[in-house]
Amino acid sequence: MLHQRKSHSRTALVLAICVLTALGFEQMPTPARADQWFGTDGQTAWGVQLKNWNQNAKSLALAKQAGATYVRRGFIWGAVEKAAGHYDFRGYDKFVTEAEQQGLHIVACIALGNDKVHPPVTTTAGRAAYARYAAALAKRYQGKKIIWELWNEPNTQTFWGKHARHNSKQFADEYTALVKAAAKAIKAADPKAIVVAGAVSNLWAPSYTWQKWCFANGILDSGIDGWSLHPYGFKRPEAYFEAYAKVRSMLAAAGKPNFPLLNSERGFKPQFKQCNTKDPACAYKLQTRYLIRQLLVDQATDMELSIWYEWSGKDGFALYDTPNQKAMLNALDVVQKELKGYSFVKRIPLNKPEHYALRYEQPGKPAKLVVWAEDNRPADIQLPLTTHQTVQVVDMNGKRQVLKPAPTGQVSLRIRGRPRYITL
Repeated sequence: MLHQRKSHSRTALVLAICVLTALGFEQMPTPARADQWFGTDGQTAWGVQLKNWNQNAKSLALAKQAGATYVRRGFIWGAVEKAAGHYDFRGYDKFVTEAEQQGLHIVACIALGNDKVHPPVTTTAGRAAYARYAAALAKRYQGKKIIWELWNEPNTQTFWGKHARHNSKQFADEYTALVKAAAKAIKAADPKAIVVAGAVSNLWAPSYTWQKWCFANGILDSGIDGWSLHPYGFKRPEAYFEAYAKVRSMLAAAGKPNFPLLNSERGFKPQFKQCNTKDPACAYKLQTRYLIRQLLVDQATDMELSIWYEWSGKDGFALYDTPNQKAMLNALDVVQKELKGYSFVKRIPLNKPEHYALRYEQPGKPAKLVVWAEDNRPADIQLPLTTHQTVQVVDMNGKRQVLKPAPTGQVSLRIRGRPRYITL
């Protein structure tokens, strides 16, 4: 399992702060760790999204084998409360037990409306009914390793409603009201419950404005413990550095510079448009690279969780039961083995901003660098070290290489889009 403990010096946000400075924002205090997060303990936990067709014991066992410590799934209101005040939790009881047997924690997205039984959650009565359901969940599963996430992508018409525009102030006002009611009810049912809100779809100007409205409405003081993001809208994971930094700057402006952030959903399809060939192998290779690079970026930006969308499915994002399954699972195995017990420390500057070198350390062990090129083009670099000893390199697929330094002690390396792990 890949659980990199962050350094106490909080250097994990060096890049984010540098971006803020470049954009004209003042540097902010680095976020404090939230020691109550299940399965993180000052680390970035990795997990996968499950859907109706794979929410079973087999998928849970396979996800665990792949290195997941979290699974995210919906706890659908309409499937539980089919008559007002009568909750049938049997399906979720089974899932929670099976996840617990695998040692997996759960991000439980409390979704969506239940219009056959209750008014919409945009009404006072609908919010109260949703809050009662959320409280019933929290009470039933009190003591379980569950993070309760309030709704899914409420800034979009897809999940919130067609009565206003995507990212509208009306959506922000209505969602804030729902969160205030539900968070209070959950905490009353289980004071130790962990509750997150947001689940914000895409990170771009309209969704930043939507989040500002939520923050101005007091959503961060509603009792929630974290803010979740779905960083779609970018071609590559490296864009998250600037996007997350922007959200952190808004949290700081709202008086919450240390507020925990989560990536609770993002995946990449095979990247056919980014390939100069019709060969599907190229597209699948890029998908595998982005799987690993998303995790590395989430570590380097201090996200509590990093959830890959999705475990299996027909949308093209799948990690399992896909032509790319073997390569993706192998790459996950390599990154877990290479960085087990290591902590992200800082980014090492290289000649070009699109070239990355992340330094990891572990007490009593040699330091490691993870290097790659964001644009996926091969580039020759000088490693930021001087040595007369050979340097061990492992690529994303597990292939090993030994580099010999020049007489001057400099070590040259050709990097590409696939991360390479270097033991110093």
